[in-house]
Amino acid sequence: MTKRVIILILVFSRQLVISQTTILQCLQLKDSLLGKHIYGEISPTKTFIDTKNGYYETFNLETDEKGKVTKHIILFQATIFINADTTITLATTAYKADEQCDWHESNFYEISKNRDGIKKINAKSILPETPWENILVTVKAKALIKKYLPQIKKQYLDSTATLITAINEIYNTHFLLPRKGTDVKMTLTTCDYIPRNIGIITTKDWEIITGNLQSVKLRYNKNQKKFTLSNSKKQSF
Repeated sequence: MTKRVIILILVFSRQLVISQTTILQCLQLKDSLLGKHIYGEISPTKTFIDTKNGYYETFNLETDEKGKVTKHIILFQATIFINADTTITLATTAYKADEQCDWHESNFYEISKNRDGIKKINAKSILPETPWENILVTVKAKALIKKYLPQIKKQYLDSTATLITAINEIYNTHFLLPRKGTDVKMTLTTCDYIPRNIGIITTKDWEIITGNLQSVKLRYNKNQKKFTLSNSKKQSF
């Protein structure tokens, strides 16, 4: 009887640890075993933590002369998904920039059942198999990029470059993590390095390429431990 009680207590204690694992504990585990996130030139001035929903965010607020907020710049996001097998998937999205462009880098990690180990997940194994350029880049934008491809190859890339190569130079995927729920918004950001520095794409065509950007929802499946395309229609913004 005593042995059975001890086993039940141990099982209950383990389940309690699992259910009470917070986003901060997950980030601390990642930082200690895989390294901390390093901010670039822009450092965050504010932090938002939602322990209940497992969400963490650092950001900056830009204001006008009257103190009214004009821009909310998210520098780092993190959220957790509890899997059916009690492991945790930790997702992070960080703002990055260099002399040419800025973009958002996303990484995914799996935290062990005992909460003492973490490993990085290959993005291809957790994201939908459908190439993002087939989902998010409009037919009209692809046609325009294809029109300029010979010039892009000659003046910026090289002779082996393909349409997909050029698309990847212009667009970057951006995963907006949810404050609650399991839906991640996947959209695009653009880099204007090619037209701005080489001048081979007209302003009118560039507005078409960068305008009407699409977004889709990715729904996390805790049994498969991966994202699938939601049945929701594509959205423009």
